[in-house]
Amino acid sequence: MRGDDRPTECNGHSIEPGADLAGADLSGCDLARADLAGATLSDADLSAADLFLADLEDADLTGAELTDAAVLPSVLTVADVRGADFTGVSFTDVDFSDVDLSNVTFVGAELSETDFSGADLSEADLTDADLSAALFDDTDLTGADLSGATLEETTFADATITGATVGSVDLAEEDLSGIDLSGTDLAGADLSRSDLSDADLSGADLSDADLTAANLTGADLSAANLEGASLQSTTLSDVDLTDATWHDGGTPPGEGR
Repeated sequence: MRGDDRPTECNGHSIEPGADLAGADLSGCDLARADLAGATLSDADLSAADLFLADLEDADLTGAELTDAAVLPSVLTVADVRGADFTGVSFTDVDFSDVDLSNVTFVGAELSETDFSGADLSEADLTDADLSAALFDDTDLTGADLSGATLEETTFADATITGATVGSVDLAEEDLSGIDLSGTDLAGADLSRSDLSDADLSGADLSDADLTAANLTGADLSAANLEGASLQSTTLSDVDLTDATWHDGGTPPGEGR
């Protein structure tokens, strides 16, 4: 569509700048090139809608349903998308650094090589998402769900993942230096050969985790659960193991700091 051919109505709703479309059913609508700048679309159903090249600058998309919608990744940087559902979207090699994406749903999304540095992804749902080669440096992932996510060559330097659901994901050989994983469930996770230097793992559940040849120099493992964890060839210099538990509730080897 071009010029005056931009959509002005769908499913009985007027499509115009600043429109109040909170909770509106716009599922399947052709909104390509629509002018929705400043519109209120909070909790709207935009599933399977065509939003290609739509103007959504300063639009409120909080809590909106965008599953299977055709939308450019730029919408996440110009609109308020907190709590929106982008299940199954494909946003590869995109710069989302410093963007507020808290409570956003990215289940099964293709997000490889995407830059989330400094972004707020607290309470975000990244279940089964492809995050290979993505950057999460200094990112807030507090309470996020990373279950089943692909994390090959992903970096988390100085990221905060406190209380996140990680589970038995593959984090082998990852750069996790300085990361905050305090209180995080890492039971069964593969952390072999990863760089966890200066990481905060206090109170974390590392039971049955593979820490073979990992670098834990200067890490805080106080009150961590290491029951059944593999620490073969692991570097534990200057590590805080205060109140950490080992086999059968015992104390882990090493003097700590």
